[in-house]
Amino acid sequence: MLALLIGQIFTADLLLAAESEAPDLSLDQLLQAEVKSAAQISRQVSDAPSVVYVVTAEDIRAFGYQTLADVLYSLPGLYKTYDYRYSSLGGRAQSGSLTGKTLLNIDGFAAASNLTDRVGLDNGSLVEVDMIDRVEYIPGSGSAVYGNNALYGVINVFTKKGRDLKGAEVALDHYTYDGKKARVSYGNKLDNGMDVMVSASALTSQGQQNIFIPELKDPSGLSRRYSVSLASLASLGIPKVFIPFNLSSGPTSTPVLNPYSSSDGSTLPFSSNFANGVTTNQDGEDAHRIQFRVGKDNWSIEASFFDRQKFFPTGAQNAVFGLPNYVQDGQRYLKFSFDESLTDEIRSSSNFYLGSSENRNLSYYLDPFSNPNGHQTPSIDGGMGLFTFKDDNRGDWVGLDQKFVASWFKDHKLLGGIEIRDDYNLHWGHTLPPCGTGTISFCNFPSIPPIYPIAYEETDHSRMTESVYFQDEMQISQSLALTMGARYDNQNDVGARTSPRLAAVYNPDPSDIFKFAFSQAHRFPSDYQLHWINSLVPSSNQNLKPESANLFDIVWEHAFSPSDRGTVTIYHYIGHDLIGDPTLGGSYPAAGLFAGPPVNGGSAQTTGIELEYQKKWDNNARVRLSYAYQNSQDTSSNWTANSPRHLFKALFVVPAPLIDVNMALDVQYVGPMRTLEKDFTLTGSGNLVSAPSFTTPSSFPSFVNGGYVVSNLTLTSGRNWYGFDWSASVRNLFDKSFSY
Repeated sequence: MLALLIGQIFTADLLLAAESEAPDLSLDQLLQAEVKSAAQISRQVSDAPSVVYVVTAEDIRAFGYQTLADVLYSLPGLYKTYDYRYSSLGGRAQSGSLTGKTLLNIDGFAAASNLTDRVGLDNGSLVEVDMIDRVEYIPGSGSAVYGNNALYGVINVFTKKGRDLKGAEVALDHYTYDGKKARVSYGNKLDNGMDVMVSASALTSQGQQNIFIPELKDPSGLSRRYSVSLASLASLGIPKVFIPFNLSSGPTSTPVLNPYSSSDGSTLPFSSNFANGVTTNQDGEDAHRIQFRVGKDNWSIEASFFDRQKFFPTGAQNAVFGLPNYVQDGQRYLKFSFDESLTDEIRSSSNFYLGSSENRNLSYYLDPFSNPNGHQTPSIDGGMGLFTFKDDNRGDWVGLDQKFVASWFKDHKLLGGIEIRDDYNLHWGHTLPPCGTGTISFCNFPSIPPIYPIAYEETDHSRMTESVYFQDEMQISQSLALTMGARYDNQNDVGARTSPRLAAVYNPDPSDIFKFAFSQAHRFPSDYQLHWINSLVPSSNQNLKPESANLFDIVWEHAFSPSDRGTVTIYHYIGHDLIGDPTLGGSYPAAGLFAGPPVNGGSAQTTGIELEYQKKWDNNARVRLSYAYQNSQDTSSNWTANSPRHLFKALFVVPAPLIDVNMALDVQYVGPMRTLEKDFTLTGSGNLVSAPSFTTPSSFPSFVNGGYVVSNLTLTSGRNWYGFDWSASVRNLFDKSFSY
């Protein structure tokens, strides 16, 4: 659907072009925060032992990116998926899973939730996109330095400092679906050398008024389909996996054509076209965010906070489609950094951090034990009642990362460090109506297993991770450099793993650079996967092992001139012990209702190539073209679901000096994707009080979801008029219909 966005920025001082503060892209990059010129940044990208894709604040403004997902989606080989709750990232061997296998660092802080490893990429993110100075995507394993979650790459987000703002800003945005956003920011470098930045923003949107999901359309008119995730919509790329359920199979055998009722007998609002797969006014969103940073000389303190509520019509696992199901997320962090030179040859960087993550859900479920002939839950015209499922999950952690960089030996740069992280609070909880209300409960029906899963029992636990890492950058000759390193991680509830890496950078002439890398990486099970406690599996899933991968990368970078360059990357990844649904060989996240807890599956592999070309002209016009081919096979040697084989992106920026406007066109093609679909049929004896039987498939039919092209156009003011700036964007310029 075509979408329009208009933004305005008012500043107290004229915004001047300034050099960005960007860290060194060598492997001690978190230690060396220096102001770099564009030439220096270009040299560092070339010297890095892997390909590095970069998006700057200038790019973000030119293309009108609204979220971090938009920023990453513009990069070679990456794509996003969306399930009306979250935007998720896919690329190379990662097929859009909510469980993060690419590490997201925000100013050096690992931003993943310690409950699920999910990272916020949309409006539920720790960083406001307008406050981003630059984003770096480094595909390939980063586990040798960063450890867990850096299985297939690292994303570094660097936020703006006070000196980048040079005063106050007020930004107002309005966009399609009655979306509104406001931001107030202030930043400056004070006379005493203190750098201060604070920013607050708020967003509200009604979302799409009508959402049609054809897979949930009921042609019979008698059956009501409610949704169940075989895996998250984002991880499989299918519109929804669902269960057909005929309400007329209740004790009265009366067809139910009227609205569902809640447990207190009141009618819940839902779309009159519910049976046709349409829901109305169930896509709204509200979000709030605060960022803060203060620093001077060799120390800094920074913090970020966000909370978000998002309605999503499909609901959580097994929830009734079309009712006001919603999710609430929140996350916050505080980080204190201190850098110093201990001697002329040794530098130290200390990072102490605190983090927390919250997740709350409310979903509506059918109560099959309610009927007008004796059960307590009121209903309408012989229909089924509803019960609400609420959960409240929270994780808290604290950690210390101590790094040292030494140059004791000629042509060697040594990096070493230790990290200790204590996830001291991992809380999973749910609340249901008490016994006696007719809801599913062991106390009401002790001999009957619940039909619908109670996703998590009330539980509290903790985990401790201790890590040691070391790396040596060796300059073998003027044209050859080698990097060797390894990281050892020990997690008290899973065990220990070591992740080694070997890389080489060969620079035979000023125009050509070749890079070779081999690494072995790991990812520990998330707490969600490790403590899979539901009513069907009342025990922890302690037999899970970490996932692992062998990764091979070859990169060729060629500079055609100082203003244009090309990059070719060839890679081959082999994953082992992948964690997922047992009925799918561990290839995809577990469904929960039928599959039980996730298991370690077999091996999967991905082979691909990425091509990129960039050019910039003197008038600031620029172009970025990329093509990616990836052949990803799951543990059954099938084409991996939700993994397009072809991706093409063309980004153009053209200044129009006569009208003082910059025009940016973003064209992206996502190729066809194989997806999975299966109807799970609930069977029984005709009396819902009887325990039903389930059909658990061992294989799933698939279909190919066609590819699509989407184009976005953005206009931005070429300069600042007395502190006033503006931009306007049209998303999906040609109003194409597509699913992702």
